[in-house]
Order: sequence, then C-alpha cells, then structure tokens
Amino acid sequence: MKRLVALAIVGVAVSALTLSFAFVLYSRASECPSYAVSGSAGIGIVVVQEGTNWTATLAATPRGLVPESTWAEISNSSDGTDLLGQTAWSALTDADWARQHALYDDRHPGVRFICGGDRLVIGVAQYPDGSALRIWDERTIIADAVLT
Repeated sequence: MKRLVALAIVGVAVSALTLSFAFVLYSRASECPSYAVSGSAGIGIVVVQEGTNWTATLAATPRGLVPESTWAEISNSSDGTDLLGQTAWSALTDADWARQHALYDDRHPGVRFICGGDRLVIGVAQYPDGSALRIWDERTIIADAVLT
C-alpha cells in the first residue's frame, strides 16, 4: 500500500513538472524575443532603401503592440500632404500592396505582437526620398523616421 501511495505521489509530481515546463515553453513562444528597455514607449527603427522599396526595420519595441492597434502614416515632408493616411499594420497586406504600396512584414509569425525585427516594406516610387514615416499606438506617435 505504501508503495502505491509513493508511486502516485511520484506520478503527480512528474505530471506537475511536465505541465509547468509546457507552460513556460508556450509563454516564451507567444512573446517577442526581446523588448525595448522597460519604461520606454518608443520604437527604434532603421530605414534603408533596397531596390525599389524602403525597408523600415524595428530595432526594438515596447511590450504589447499589436498590428490591429498600431498604425503607420506617411506624409510628404515638404508640405505635410498625407501619402498614406493612418493605416493599421494589420491592413498592410500583400492583398493591398497594389493600392497602398506598403506592407507589414511580420518576422515572428507565431507571435501576436509586433516585435523587434519586424518590418514595413514601402514602395519608393509612391513614397519618395524625404517622406516622413510615423508610427502610432492607440494614443501617441511612438516612432518617427525619414525615408532616405
């Protein structure tokens, strides 16, 4: 009888450890690999021209940005004219490239958040050198960059 109780206790302990390990793996897989320094609300962004496109790569992001409530806006820097009005990143898709010439390139497809390494690909012909890129969260501008 004592042996059965001991085996049951070992079985419960092994199951608990297995579930704990699975939870840790799930939590890590559903988060960005890293985030901006705690307390920072801004995004680090690097813009380069690659052929016929600008690539705006996020170097770091604050925790919790999602494509549905993060917006991109591009304007002519000389007169402020909107070239791309505030558009949710979730709407910057391959299907809409012909209309918007801007695409959210999610480099972490298993993660629901916008992460460092994710990119915006932007057409050079539609958004010329010197255009201003702004990234918004629900309330404020969290990144500014010049397409150059």
